[in-house]
Amino acid sequence: MICHTFRYNFKWSNYLFLIDGWLPKCAIVIPFIGYLILFNDYVTDHLTFKNIVDDNIPFKNFTAKDRLAFVYFGLIFVGISNLIYRLRKPWIHKVGKSEFDFVETGLKYFTFDQYLTFHNEIQNCHYTRHGKYYTYEWDEFCDVAASNYSDGVPKVGNFSKAKTLHDGLLRSILIETFFRNDIKNRRSLIFALLIAIVGYILLAIPSGILFIQILISVFS
Repeated sequence: MICHTFRYNFKWSNYLFLIDGWLPKCAIVIPFIGYLILFNDYVTDHLTFKNIVDDNIPFKNFTAKDRLAFVYFGLIFVGISNLIYRLRKPWIHKVGKSEFDFVETGLKYFTFDQYLTFHNEIQNCHYTRHGKYYTYEWDEFCDVAASNYSDGVPKVGNFSKAKTLHDGLLRSILIETFFRNDIKNRRSLIFALLIAIVGYILLAIPSGILFIQILISVFS
């Protein structure tokens, strides 16, 4: 049951903090600038921490260059995860990266034809309870929104009025649309997360080792 729930809710928007946060966005440029600014000899000379810990501690052979190597490759891995996200992210993330942003933006800018496309996709298969709206609700929305002929008399649609009258219906369509697209390309999402996790582990190792060294030095 737990595995089924996790798989059902395994989607891009739940993990953006790992692959599209400020660190991944900044780290993506690290391979291009190398050590030019961030990793220079001056910094290397001042990251030995000899003034903090003594020689009788674990990992004493873990040098400043080793720390910088872990940080450098960690940033590369995190940057690669962000690149994968940019290349493989669902199209809905161009509209909004969260369900709320997507719905609010969609209500403002989506056209009737776009809603019609979403509706046709949902009719084939729905993934959430929001896709279980009644057909008559959609028909009523179309009667107000779309231009057509009634008894041979042309009728001009009023899309703005239709959106106001059927706000709940449109929100359900957009929520369903966001979810069904947010779970696409899951293999790419898994790959991006694995790369990101490796990167964050590499970034954490130098700090973790330093923490252990200082802790042992203080209490020994």
